[in-house]
Amino acid sequence: MTTKSLDQLLDEATSSTNFYASHLGEVDQSNNVYSTEDIVNEQNMPLVKKGSRITPEIAQRILKHKLLKPIELQVQLDKSIGREALLKEFEHLLKKYVDLEQLFEASEYKKPFLQLVKTYILSPLLIQKLTVFSQQLPAEFEKTLFCTLLATLFAFEARLDKKQIIATYISGLSHDLGYLHISPDIFKEDKKLTPGEWRAIHSHVITSYIFIKNIGRDYSDVATAVLEHHERCDGSGYPMGKNADQLGIIGQLIGMADSLQAVRVNQLEKVGRTLRDTLPFVQMNPAIHSEEVYRAAVSAIKKMPDTSKPVNPFKNTDELVDHLMERGGTLGNAAVIIRLLLHLSNDLNLLRDGKAMLHIITPFDKMVRQSGLVEEHILKWLEHVKNSDDYNPLDELCELELMQNELYWQLKKARNSFVNFLEQEPNAGPEEIMQHLNRISQEIDEFL
Repeated sequence: MTTKSLDQLLDEATSSTNFYASHLGEVDQSNNVYSTEDIVNEQNMPLVKKGSRITPEIAQRILKHKLLKPIELQVQLDKSIGREALLKEFEHLLKKYVDLEQLFEASEYKKPFLQLVKTYILSPLLIQKLTVFSQQLPAEFEKTLFCTLLATLFAFEARLDKKQIIATYISGLSHDLGYLHISPDIFKEDKKLTPGEWRAIHSHVITSYIFIKNIGRDYSDVATAVLEHHERCDGSGYPMGKNADQLGIIGQLIGMADSLQAVRVNQLEKVGRTLRDTLPFVQMNPAIHSEEVYRAAVSAIKKMPDTSKPVNPFKNTDELVDHLMERGGTLGNAAVIIRLLLHLSNDLNLLRDGKAMLHIITPFDKMVRQSGLVEEHILKWLEHVKNSDDYNPLDELCELELMQNELYWQLKKARNSFVNFLEQEPNAGPEEIMQHLNRISQEIDEFL
């Protein structure tokens, strides 16, 4: 697959607006932020004197310029997250998510993990970013802590050596810090993101990578993991569309943990399920993570006690069944459209975004076929459940909903990639076919 080189991605990231200064300006209102040296732009023109507060007004001035040095290398916070504070954050998270603590206790990795947090001295630059992250994007910060816990546990389970376990821990803490360099408006608005905003979101892996590289050579493994945590073994990831033999294990551990965190918090919570119930999601996606990571995750999760108590998210069983039947029909229709799209792609001259789109919709098509979730026998079973007065398989119904949700999420991912392709490569084929593709895009939007 033709993709942009790392140098091209780095050039794009460094030439775009760095919004970290605006976060520093907001943090300064409750936690003084000082410049540790004179801050100058690329033309060596003075912008901020050494010892100045980075107020919101000063931050806006900085935002208008490209700096000679990254802003994080030139500032200091009055108060920062230390090891004890970070330890308390992790302990609080384990209490909040009881099943996460159960997973650690079942695997017997809670004590060594907390000992790692207590003893490992993080880079001052990383502490600075984590402090700002915790204040400015608290929901993303909690997600980062959750992901760090999971990824490090999987590293223990995979029997990685001490150096690799530490690198996994640091990578977990670091992997999403690039969000601080993206426009804050993207995180404040609850709306459908445009293709441009999705590209901005995707750029966080590059800005996170740049930040880690600035810390020093000792963090090279972490930088690589951060760069690769959204790459997938089947080539469907980003930013470079790497495949299995090009990827390191630490980035894949972060990717697995990231995915399971999203499933646990965004889907399982509302139906009374736990991390134990992420197994079907792992098993539905066997090709996207390396065999070693897959085995470590499954091995650790299977050690957990099954304490979930399925909750019907609807008023009654009939409403749940109706929802599953409607969603199944939607996914079935969407699968037909995706297959048509795959067929039409043979007549297109696909460039980078078009080929990236194929690497996403092809696994979706394969997942639909292998899952059997849109097959007629599922519909007949649901009709039987609805027409039966003494048969109420709530466990199975809730699990079916979760698996449908996974397909639905994959469909959204395919839709976003398809829309981006149409925007970036509008002349990939004859006008008649491109018009047809735009109609397909509208149909998928209607399904969603």
